[in-house]
Amino acid sequence: MDYLLTKMGQLEEEKQYDTCIENHVFSDEYEIKKQRLLNTMEKNQKKEYKIRSFTSVAAALALVVGLSVTTYAAVKGIQAVISEDKEKNTVTYEVNHEPDDYIPPIEITAGYLPEGYQQWEECKYSPNGEYGANGISILDAGYLQNYSIGDVSQYEEQQIGDAKAVIIERNGYTYPWDIFLFYEEEGHVIEVMGCDSLSKEELMKVCEGLTYREAPELDPDRTYQAFSYDLLREAEEMETAEGETIPKENIKGLNESILIDDINYKVTDIKISNTVNTQLLNKENTDDYDQVMKCIQDDGTFAPLTRIVTEWNGKELQNRELGTVPMKNVEVTVQVENQSQEPDDDVAMALLWYTMQEQENGTYRLSDQIEGYEKDDNFRGFNSYDIGYELPYYFDSSAYVGSIHFFYMSLGAGETKEVHVWYTIPEDMIEQAYVQFPMDEGVYVKVK
Repeated sequence: MDYLLTKMGQLEEEKQYDTCIENHVFSDEYEIKKQRLLNTMEKNQKKEYKIRSFTSVAAALALVVGLSVTTYAAVKGIQAVISEDKEKNTVTYEVNHEPDDYIPPIEITAGYLPEGYQQWEECKYSPNGEYGANGISILDAGYLQNYSIGDVSQYEEQQIGDAKAVIIERNGYTYPWDIFLFYEEEGHVIEVMGCDSLSKEELMKVCEGLTYREAPELDPDRTYQAFSYDLLREAEEMETAEGETIPKENIKGLNESILIDDINYKVTDIKISNTVNTQLLNKENTDDYDQVMKCIQDDGTFAPLTRIVTEWNGKELQNRELGTVPMKNVEVTVQVENQSQEPDDDVAMALLWYTMQEQENGTYRLSDQIEGYEKDDNFRGFNSYDIGYELPYYFDSSAYVGSIHFFYMSLGAGETKEVHVWYTIPEDMIEQAYVQFPMDEGVYVKVK
């Protein structure tokens, strides 16, 4: 599940994962990407399921609010206040409730699904149960006090069973349907999201067939304070952030040690080339091998990147091309040493690359300032480039070939290995590209 977030489903997929609030330990690269998202959200207002004014980031933020408590008081009832700003194309709801209410998770049952739809993960349904496919997500949204949804094409309110329903449509999105069901007497909120292949009528049938029960016994640690998270307040706070600041001492060079826990990383070589030796690529060392090979041309170069910006025209999202740029192949050699007396079967090699700029005071700041180069929301790369998302596409020492845990390796006690990770990076971003090392240490090595 952790690495899967780098492979599938728009920012919305991240929302779906996090909102389930599973009792799960997320991987290093997931935590890095989540923090990255929080720091740069204001710059990414124009892509799949990213909403203006930081309005569709519940997924990345849900983990922040999942308070672990063992007791709860039943919510005595809520009142959902809905407002629309036609000038800004936003719909906002605010939940009024008694203070200090706690609420258990709810178990939601879908009594009706479109023909052929099956559940493939908690909260998520797709045609034939295909893993990671677009479909329907049904979520417990009882943690959010305020939620503003942008880029709204149209919306309506109506009653569905015992719930006050808000039905939102946003043309141009992969998930254009967002329906909130407010069970005001019981104090629960359910969110139903539907992909663009579904009609409103089908989604309404899904909503009409929903039932739920409070289920604290399933996992007491998932009990959380009801409507405790003010998304709008958090968004306002993030608006003032300009990106994460990195101290100069966190920028390392070749052959410098980077010790994280008992694992010592050392970049020994970086090669930048126009071509890649395809004879070295195979399904055991190349993540998403088939897609990578589609991006490599007959002469061994990667196909150029088409720079795309996605813009809201007041009614729907539209793509605008800004031209193309060549892609470079970047080969990074890393010496990895286990300095502990115990073997480690989970050494992280999810080394993401970012762009940074040096500041006048000697610090560095994460930056995505080149228009059309923001990473795609589906965590699979750039808009027109379906590999990577800041991750390498090649890793020659995976201990989990063919699994979602691909970018992890094994090291025996005191063992040292030389490993290789390869990236595709746009030519005019090479100068400001840095490789970040695992966890949240904020340690980087400059690519060039």
